[in-house]
Amino acid sequence: ISPNTYGLTCSFCFIYVTILLKDLSFRYKKSVSLILFILTIYSTYLLDTRMAMYVSVLFFVLNWMIPKRVFSKKRMMIMIILLIILTIVFPIIYVNLYAMGIEFNIPFTQKSLYTGRERLWTLFFSYMGKDPLNWLLGIGSKVPIYIDTGRSQSQHLHNNMLAIITTFGILGALMTYSYILKNIKRIMNKCKEYDENLILCLTAFMCFLLEGLTENSMVGVSLFPFFSVGILLDKNNKRGAE
Repeated sequence: ISPNTYGLTCSFCFIYVTILLKDLSFRYKKSVSLILFILTIYSTYLLDTRMAMYVSVLFFVLNWMIPKRVFSKKRMMIMIILLIILTIVFPIIYVNLYAMGIEFNIPFTQKSLYTGRERLWTLFFSYMGKDPLNWLLGIGSKVPIYIDTGRSQSQHLHNNMLAIITTFGILGALMTYSYILKNIKRIMNKCKEYDENLILCLTAFMCFLLEGLTENSMVGVSLFPFFSVGILLDKNNKRGAE
């Protein structure tokens, strides 16, 4: 199993345990969450999974250090939309940096900027560019877009948007994200401004979108990100029933 999968699981578990702890009535839930955060950072450091580490730190900062009044419904929706757009913009910039020979080291990790994704994404753009219909309708999930990593042949696209476009095309990607945004908007309309559960669950979803820049966090890991939306919906329904 790839270290990235372990790192992804560690960061997701930290986020979900933090969300679920909020509803428990014992004094030390913040201490438990803090200990779990430290263990998650240590684990992702040992695994050298930088994106999982960054996502865990981001979730901690957003929910422990940033005032709740910053997270209005409008701002959170804008941030979610921008992160969705970033999932397609990031691979384009990344591939172009590689093509121009630009190299630098990422802080706090031992990895190079380029770890193989640049070759995989270059192949993706090359394969999709063979026919305009490829972009519109996709080319399926069993196409020969892969690289030889030295240990195995990897066909994992390591990006949410690229994985969806490969399988369903731009049309399918628009339908997928429109459905997600529609349901988030519906939940927002039922919650009060600066609702703590809303902020907690949607910042979690933002972190999963960020992780989707370099991993298939919405496609290949049991649809983990949608759990945060489901938890929020459940919390909202319980509040309405009281």
